[in-house]
Amino acid sequence: ARLHERHAVLLQETQEVDAMVMAYTVRLCELEEEERAAAAAGRPADDAAAAQLAELRSEVMDLRVRKDQLANALAIVDAQCSAHENEVRLLRQVLAQSTRTVQDLHQRTSSFGADDGAADGSAAEHSTTPPKAPQQTAPATQSVGGGMMRRLMSRFTSSA
Repeated sequence: ARLHERHAVLLQETQEVDAMVMAYTVRLCELEEEERAAAAAGRPADDAAAAQLAELRSEVMDLRVRKDQLANALAIVDAQCSAHENEVRLLRQVLAQSTRTVQDLHQRTSSFGADDGAADGSAAEHSTTPPKAPQQTAPATQSVGGGMMRRLMSRFTSSA
């Protein structure tokens, strides 16, 4: 959100500088035209007009430098926004994949629980949560789940 706010501020400032450059450039052209007309008519140069002309030229140059700075700042913020959007997109993909993995594991553990429930006569098939991990370190064949690991291992060894 802060990047988008910064982008909006820079964009607004760039538009304001553009408007000032345009206004100053129009006035500069008018003063230059008046100076040429006075020179063509043989009138002496107006010192005040020449000073104003020099000041406007300086202002236009300063504004153009500021406009370039703003353009560079906008490019940096645009790149940061793009990088942030890519990061968010990747995180969403990782989250979606993780969610699918968890759902897949949950389905697998639920199907094992349903088999165990049928064998034990318990209501494991009605459970919507996967079995909890053991609280203490124990051999894999003594884990929580009513000997589920032992039965699972015996199924695989007997079918092999």
